[in-house]
Amino acid sequence: MTRRETLLNVVGVQAALITAAAHLLWLYPQLSWSLLTGAVTDVRPYLFLLASTVLVSGSVAVFNGAHYRRLYALLIGTLGSLCVGFILWEGTNTLAALAGEPLATVAKGAEIIGILAFSGLYWLHHPDRYGPDVASKPDPDR
Repeated sequence: MTRRETLLNVVGVQAALITAAAHLLWLYPQLSWSLLTGAVTDVRPYLFLLASTVLVSGSVAVFNGAHYRRLYALLIGTLGSLCVGFILWEGTNTLAALAGEPLATVAKGAEIIGILAFSGLYWLHHPDRYGPDVASKPDPDR
């Protein structure tokens, strides 16, 4: 693993974990028994819990040495969907919402950094970058 890959790994994992932590911190005050038994009035707690689970699981896999392009694509898609979802949820008040919610600002910054880091890893682990010899390719998924 080169220095560039190591740097992108560390930055991407940290960004994903910061994003997951920010969403779980937002989620914590909304947790109650009625969230599980009552009618769904806001879908964000369920989505944030699912997205945080994917981000933490994917970060653990990347940290443990899994270098699969599909994993990077999953993490890019999860971070991207959180970014786009915030813009769609807030609508025309997106900048005002970012200015008024420091936790959202941290989460969006970490999401953008994570998208860039995992995109770099996705690009670096293209099968053609392992050389012309087919036997030197470690896995068709890479």
